[in-house]
Amino acid sequence: LNDYFLIFAAPGVVREIKSLQVYDRWGNQLFLNENFQPNEERLGWNGSFRGQRMNPGVYVWWAEVELISGEKIIMKGDVTIV
Repeated sequence: LNDYFLIFAAPGVVREIKSLQVYDRWGNQLFLNENFQPNEERLGWNGSFRGQRMNPGVYVWWAEVELISGEKIIMKGDVTIV
């Protein structure tokens, strides 16, 4: 199953995900999680907002990721619910 949206990283590359945010097309924040490790499915977005499943569509995401080197990078894109 593909029930969660999350950040994956190879071991030893990412120190911490500082922030992962998901928004709808109107700019409403649907999900926010801060200061967690990559590859943790239960910490990702499950496609819901306030306990309700979101309709199929395209949602935008934004993440601040801290690498092992201490460098912080911004990642962004979109995720589709079908």
